[in-house]
Amino acid sequence: MSKEKRIKETGGCPVGSFFKNMDEIFGSSSDIGGHLQRSQLELLKAIRAWADGRIEHLEQEHSSERRKKVTKIKVE
Repeated sequence: MSKEKRIKETGGCPVGSFFKNMDEIFGSSSDIGGHLQRSQLELLKAIRAWADGRIEHLEQEHSSERRKKVTKIKVE
């Protein structure tokens, strides 16, 4: 592999690069490749679960700010 090609590949996501390199080394049909493919899926699901929880938290925080308590004042 040329030095220029290696430099271009390192500019991306390190996790994605790891899985890509392992797939190239072991192949997706091997036992190791199968484990890595499932772990990649689990990692992405974990990220999605974290993002969904964070979105829900921010939405609740935003909606509670909008609900201000109103005090009724009697005017005579």
